[in-house]
Amino acid sequence: MNTLVHIVELTHVALLVSAFKEIVGSTAFTFLREVRMDYAAQLLKDDRHSVIQVANEVGYSNASHFARAFKNRHGLLPKAYQCLHRLP
Repeated sequence: MNTLVHIVELTHVALLVSAFKEIVGSTAFTFLREVRMDYAAQLLKDDRHSVIQVANEVGYSNASHFARAFKNRHGLLPKAYQCLHRLP
């Protein structure tokens, strides 16, 4: 019986994953990373936070990993983005 329950649970998870990707256009993990990087961009524009503070705020403990993810999303390293997009 446990095996049958496990199979049903996996089927529901697979359907959820598939539906999410069809509706949103990306996997849940990709979507979440994009949301985090967009929030990081907003924080960097504000210019009251250092890059390290922003990385920590969006859940990165490693600044290099944050910088790589940010550049993949926005095309610039976080500090360059911050300098270019400072709000007056």
